[in-house]
Amino acid sequence: MTAAELMIAPITPSNTARGGGIIHPIMKSIAQSFHSTPEEGTQNKIGRYLAMVNYHANPITSGMFITATAPNPLVVDLVNKATGGDIQLSWTTWAVAMFVPGMLCLLMMPLVIYIIYPPDVKITPDAKGFAKENLAEMGK
Repeated sequence: MTAAELMIAPITPSNTARGGGIIHPIMKSIAQSFHSTPEEGTQNKIGRYLAMVNYHANPITSGMFITATAPNPLVVDLVNKATGGDIQLSWTTWAVAMFVPGMLCLLMMPLVIYIIYPPDVKITPDAKGFAKENLAEMGK
């Protein structure tokens, strides 16, 4: 999920659309396929962990690119005005400056959440087979 967030963040100027409209339904369907939902009282299986990772990846990727959320271009303009035009942030400058801290956060965040909210499902040895079975159940 964090990789998907990272890939679509530069081209999705709404973090709400990206996190809630694109990534959340994917995360929710994964959790439901494991029967890990609050309605069933089984959210600790894997759903809570996936939801927390989904929620925290979004603001990280939002800060990594000027085009990842609507307020970022306003920050660029504010910096430009506040410095009398001495500092002009380009898309590339912003992305390069945020690459290391953003990647560190994206790599560490799932591990920290794993420590704080460990899922009950820790391994999925036959993930491919599991996915095929669930797709077969859905039909054409």
